[in-house]
Amino acid sequence: MTDTDGQRATGRRVTASRLALLAFFVALAAVGAPALLTAEPAPVRLAAVDPAADVVLAATPESVALRFTGDVAAREVHVTVADANGVTVSAGPPALSGSTVTTALRAGAPGAYLVVYHLLLDDGRSISGTSRFAVDPAAPSAAPNTAEVAAPLAEAEHAHVPPPDPLNLALTALAAVLILALLALLFSRPKLRD
Repeated sequence: MTDTDGQRATGRRVTASRLALLAFFVALAAVGAPALLTAEPAPVRLAAVDPAADVVLAATPESVALRFTGDVAAREVHVTVADANGVTVSAGPPALSGSTVTTALRAGAPGAYLVVYHLLLDDGRSISGTSRFAVDPAAPSAAPNTAEVAAPLAEAEHAHVPPPDPLNLALTALAAVLILALLALLFSRPKLRD
């Protein structure tokens, strides 16, 4: 083997090493960039409701307020309050302000009431759930109470997650191929001769 052959072999090894290193960084960027760009936002959950779940009031409240964790960026907000006979007592569309959704109520008859809400968020996720309260004129009058949501109510909620993004799936597949190519290059390098 001549010095020229040795220099060529060394040059090929250096080139292969550089290509392997480049492939590694390309794979790292292909996996990391989409993950950073499409980080899953914190889940939005119901934090409190006024009137509190399962409370008994002396009169129908003027409104129902739902407070959520974080600012709610919603495309659609639906809140319906109905009595035990299914008669809707919510008046007008709900109002969204920051993390609170409020809907006005008309006076209703004594009995049980069901609050049903559904929010379609800007990122495609949706949140829905229910809460109950009752009106009994014999109940002692109390100031409005915004209580933290009870565990059963929080468990009744559910959030929909949109399907995986095709671009993220394609980039993940590309990163996997590049990593396999890098491993093939690293293990197929010729052995050094003395």
